[in-house]
Amino acid sequence: MKRLYRHVEEIGFNDIRVRLDRYTSERDETSIIKSPVWLNYRFGDVIFFEDLKKDRPDLVWYADQDGDKSISYCDGGQERLTLTGDWKAGETQKLILALLVKELGENDLFLFHGAAAWYRGLNIMFMTGEENHGKTMCLIESARRGGKIISGEGIVLDRNGHILLGTSDVFIRERLKGTERSDKPSEDGWKKFFDTLPEFKRVEGKIGDVDLVILPSIDGHFDTAVTKLGQFEKEYQTFSCLSLSFFLSHELISIKTPAPIIEDWDIRLKRARFASSFALKRPYFLVKAKSPQIVLDEVDNIIDGLNKE
Repeated sequence: MKRLYRHVEEIGFNDIRVRLDRYTSERDETSIIKSPVWLNYRFGDVIFFEDLKKDRPDLVWYADQDGDKSISYCDGGQERLTLTGDWKAGETQKLILALLVKELGENDLFLFHGAAAWYRGLNIMFMTGEENHGKTMCLIESARRGGKIISGEGIVLDRNGHILLGTSDVFIRERLKGTERSDKPSEDGWKKFFDTLPEFKRVEGKIGDVDLVILPSIDGHFDTAVTKLGQFEKEYQTFSCLSLSFFLSHELISIKTPAPIIEDWDIRLKRARFASSFALKRPYFLVKAKSPQIVLDEVDNIIDGLNKE
């Protein structure tokens, strides 16, 4: 039998870890993650742990096995993702992110797909919800008006809504092979609304809770409309924000290959209950407008109204 060499890494946040095992026919000590730029953009600066603690892997990759690449996910007490063949860096990072988000959920931490800013004394999340219609443009406009950046793309919260981690980059700096999306705005898409970019100042130190959630919906044909969401819509949009971008159930991970379902009912139920608790404690507004400038004008009106209550 041909000898296989194993390379092990553990990555994560705080002491929440995902273990990655790669097997090759020749010794290979290069990182499984390779460039973490996409993972950091979506999650935040992941930790590469020097001490290995987990007794079993979350992902096993037989990297140079002959034949077509394959993917499977086993559960029943032996939950792990198994890959064979030549997987691209972007493909593996999307899968690793899903494993990491699952591990966070098991430890009562939750990753939102959204941007966030400290603006006029409030921590405001520009949430993607079911659709992604202008969170980055609203973040830019809030910075133009003196706001500070909490997160450009992803926000980790604990069960009480405390902000623990926010991603640093406002724009993605590199799309790895396997993460290409021609339908997404280009990095210079901001030029449709702004002549220049403002200086992005980050919030330093302890951030606190999310105070206000804004779901922007920007389209050049929209009339301005502001809707305060009720509890069901708040929970619906929150659950979508916590699920669609990370667990990949609606995605192809590679040509002819759907992403596996790697979450179970208990995790989904926990996420739904968190969404309910989170939504109950703070106001949400859907703001439709032609531009991010108009959205922030309405956010100013919302804040003025909240201050009067």
